Amino acid sequence: MNDGLFGQFQEWYEKRHDYARAWKARTGGQVVATMCTYSPEELLIAAGMLPVRVLGAHEPQNVTEPHIFGMFCPFCRDSLAQGLLGRYDYAEGVTLTQSCIQYRQTFSSWRHSVPTVKWDFYVAMPNDVQSQHARKMHRAEIQRFRVFLEALTGKPLTDEMLREALAVIDENRRLLRQLFDYRKEENPQVTGVEALYASITAQFVDKREHNEQLKKVLAALPTRNLNRPQGVRFMTIGSENDDVSFMAMVESVGSTIVIDDQCSGTRYFWNASKPEDDVIKAIADRYCDRPACPTKDYPVHTRFDHVLNLAKDYNVKAAIFLQQKFCDQRHPDAVPRIRHHQPHRPLPHSRGSHARNAERRRAVLSQQETHMNPNAKNLYPTEPLKLWTKAKQLRENYYQNFARAKDNGGIRWSAAGWSFDAIPTSLGDDVYPLTGEPYSAGVSLDRKFTQRCLDAAEAQGFARDMCSYMRIYWGSMHLNEYYYGGEWPKSDFIFQTQICCSHAKWYQHVAMTKKIPDFYVDVSVGAYRDLTPERLDYVTSQLHDSIEFVEKATGRKCDDELLIRAIKNEMRATSRWAQICELQKAVPAPLDEKTMYSLYVLAILHKSSQWCADFYDELYEEVKDRVARGIAAVPTERCRLMSDTQPPWPFLKIFRYLETFGAVSIGSLYTFGLEGTWEYKADGSWGARTVPWEKGIEMNDRDTALRLYADWNLSKPLWQQFFDPKVKSEMMLNIARDWKVDGCMMHLNRGCEGLSVGIMENRQDMANAGVPIMTFEGNMGDEREFDEVRTQARVDAFMEQLGLRRQAA
Repeated sequence: MNDGLFGQFQEWYEKRHDYARAWKARTGGQVVATMCTYSPEELLIAAGMLPVRVLGAHEPQNVTEPHIFGMFCPFCRDSLAQGLLGRYDYAEGVTLTQSCIQYRQTFSSWRHSVPTVKWDFYVAMPNDVQSQHARKMHRAEIQRFRVFLEALTGKPLTDEMLREALAVIDENRRLLRQLFDYRKEENPQVTGVEALYASITAQFVDKREHNEQLKKVLAALPTRNLNRPQGVRFMTIGSENDDVSFMAMVESVGSTIVIDDQCSGTRYFWNASKPEDDVIKAIADRYCDRPACPTKDYPVHTRFDHVLNLAKDYNVKAAIFLQQKFCDQRHPDAVPRIRHHQPHRPLPHSRGSHARNAERRRAVLSQQETHMNPNAKNLYPTEPLKLWTKAKQLRENYYQNFARAKDNGGIRWSAAGWSFDAIPTSLGDDVYPLTGEPYSAGVSLDRKFTQRCLDAAEAQGFARDMCSYMRIYWGSMHLNEYYYGGEWPKSDFIFQTQICCSHAKWYQHVAMTKKIPDFYVDVSVGAYRDLTPERLDYVTSQLHDSIEFVEKATGRKCDDELLIRAIKNEMRATSRWAQICELQKAVPAPLDEKTMYSLYVLAILHKSSQWCADFYDELYEEVKDRVARGIAAVPTERCRLMSDTQPPWPFLKIFRYLETFGAVSIGSLYTFGLEGTWEYKADGSWGARTVPWEKGIEMNDRDTALRLYADWNLSKPLWQQFFDPKVKSEMMLNIARDWKVDGCMMHLNRGCEGLSVGIMENRQDMANAGVPIMTFEGNMGDEREFDEVRTQARVDAFMEQLGLRRQAA
């Protein structure tokens, strides 16, 4: 039965662009394209604007590939396509509030590439909404948006105007809750499709008009009789979903979708604001309090209880998990986590996803040594690196010390290589970390063990398209096998940094599985060039909290003298590594990138240690001496290349294959900037960042040291690309120019969404600047995603493009 009760909502949905254009013509107001349901609509409405949520069209498109790598989620690509195709040409502004990094890529491409956009604004909402400092920072971000809109419109946004807008939106939230209450009934008089029409249209229809229509529907519902069997009561769980055809298909086979946990549905409107004298605080707090997106659900998993309570309240019998392909922030929170969280209250489930299964050919590169000509004429002298053996021994000591730490009364902790390493180091010299990325990269060199790890992770229910480092690490943990010998060594605590969507999810699973206390420092505060005092305060305050955490987790006290020493060591090590990379400007290059991978990793392992900082001092002197004596990494160097992102670790021999053409990879922004810290100098050049004490800045107390430490880390080059691809492109072009690069090899890495953010935009910018580009697809840890034969053929073609042939015997 279709009585037309929800017909207006359906018409709005199907003709949403017509509605927005008519609203603009009728009112003369601005329309603003909003990305993510965390966008503070209250301010836009108070400014007389119409916020319109960007949605996809659920149709094939071929316009996003130059902007977004194909491994990114289909919703992000579909959303960008709508902008590039002119579907939102009526929207003068575009806004994004910090959510997932893939959508941030969509926002960056939209604002740079959609010609009708006149202004844009990014709200750096904290991810760690459970932190006491998040509300303070988010209030500052909302206030910053208010000031921006006042300047844009030339009119004040008074508290009264904001309160009026907030009241209208809160009324909309309450009315939608009332509508959804009808879905609790034994025979629901509101279908899932109808509920979707109502909730999704609230995200782009004038709220006052939407409220009036909701009231009409609510008035008619008490006497409504759909006269349809409810069948199985389903719940949908996922991110954005406005796929009406899918929902209709589910309900057409004798079932009813009675509730959802999606940002297109309940998470958008579930909670209203709380009374506050400060209206900006009321608005900011409401978004911190709403049902959390997975990116903002840590350290405590609040979503799980929320989802299961919804299932109970709505008498759900089965769940449908709608998983966006390539979604690293939601896949870990899907079936495996829900099942683990409540093993005694499981929901029957199905998953909407698909996996790529293709056999990879092998056979050619294994014979490449026969093509290399040891008798080719050397243009430069060469010699082995004297410190190579020491670097190898330091790496071996690191992994063995971690395994044996407990035998010697020490402490061990786990996290990513981008953690604030100096904090745990302040507890003593017998504190040992295990950083996940280099561990997994090392494991990936062993193909058989890697495959066992990947199989173990997938057996736990984790999707193959997630971060390969994360899956390898999880697999090793679930196998209870430490790659360097023995059982998996359990850490005393986890101390993680949240920069990409995988990072918190990675270690949440570890903490839950191994029952380890965990702490996460949220650094999603925007690019360094946009750093405000409030954003720096937010990160610094978390570092103070983290000290309390490690003290409680270990029973030891932070020694400020050791803390300051560790911070100085980290600054010294990361600045020195950048100086070593600067020496690569020399012709011939003193190091090749394959060798640099084995050297830069020491900073990823334990950059705040004395041994790491001291080793880089030694290495700098040796490399400087090589430059002075003209010692080459590749004696036949006649072509200088740069790469991008992590390489496919099992296939590093591709760099040796380059040498058969006389080509050397001098490095990359990844090699230079993952741990190296850089800055733009007064003369505009790009070089190693000067350590504070060389500028007369001392750190004699904890607060000063932590603030300088936060600022130092937030300036790291590779953190910047998460917020704007143009920042990365600028640094890549600096390398191409100053390091005398002849071409660039870009790895379209399916294993890492973080370092693939903006890579297609980077490719365009490099090509536009005249830098020859070669791209190849692969995966830094999962060899199933890499085709050796095809990649070698691409290298051959690229070398020919550069005018190079293999050196003949």
